[in-house]
Amino acid sequence: MNKQDIDRIIKSISKVKPTREYWFVRTQGGNYYKDFLKGNYIAIGYDEINLSDIRAANSNVSGKVTLTEIIKKKFPNEGRPGFVSHQLVDFAYNISKGDIVIVPSYSSEFISIGEVVETPIFQATQQLKDEECPFMKRKKTKWLKLDILLDNLDSEFIKLKYSQKTITKVDIEISNFIDRIISPLYIKENDAHLSLDIRKKEKINAYELFQTWTELLDLTEEFGKENDLEIDKRSFDLKIHVQSPGTIEFITYAVIGIVVLSVIVVAIIGAEYESNTRPIRFKLKSDGLIKKVSEFLDSKQNRLLKSELIKKVKDMDIKPEEIAKILEQVSNDNSKG
Repeated sequence: MNKQDIDRIIKSISKVKPTREYWFVRTQGGNYYKDFLKGNYIAIGYDEINLSDIRAANSNVSGKVTLTEIIKKKFPNEGRPGFVSHQLVDFAYNISKGDIVIVPSYSSEFISIGEVVETPIFQATQQLKDEECPFMKRKKTKWLKLDILLDNLDSEFIKLKYSQKTITKVDIEISNFIDRIISPLYIKENDAHLSLDIRKKEKINAYELFQTWTELLDLTEEFGKENDLEIDKRSFDLKIHVQSPGTIEFITYAVIGIVVLSVIVVAIIGAEYESNTRPIRFKLKSDGLIKKVSEFLDSKQNRLLKSELIKKVKDMDIKPEEIAKILEQVSNDNSKG
């Protein structure tokens, strides 16, 4: 194992820009939810408003005043023309390429999460069917996660569905939840994050929970020592979301430590995931770090990886399919390299 192998692994991990913004965009009571997903876009109404007027409102105060007056004239029943003006500017200019958007279905039962792929809005020109979303002002979006049951998410996240705004900027606390949903393994502001969903519905003994992860961090640090890698178990911060089921999140500046811990967890639990409708068993097949971790676990099977530790990890009913997919891709990239 060499430095180049480690660099390839770190390069493969998703990088989240700290400047990325997050937006909750309504779908007209869920009526256009499927249209947004199928068409790979988000959209807003007020088609009678010219893009040039929105551009002027984004440029100076007088433009904002003018746009508000135009809205008053064209939509006399609109009770908050200034607010509408602000929402149009948000949609056209503040929702930018690389930002994340969340859209809700009917009654906000489900949400889907996407990434905006272009900052400029475009106006639909194709012939629309009667049942399609009629809003012409649109922004191209790549959907990352589809039809997530909102009630299964953190309670702080669920508060979004009570927002009555067409567009709501998501605060930083909720954006952290969104990052974990998009990918359980990522780097943001030089810190590596690993999130594991604990699916066990019964209560988990607090002592056993902390003891289990202490032992796994000990194992991670020992692997680092044996392979001349700087992994300090004390560099790991831990966040636990106490719902049952819940989430456990590790955060550390030691990126390679997160990678090693991820491989150890997947190797202990084993993982199966769907690929082209066929179940695939995750395999540790790299000649680099991943293979080294696998061999390390084999050599420690009798001494450290006692059946009690394996049982405790499996009893938490952690499903590491998403992490397995990431590591499988890393493994494939390393084999090609």
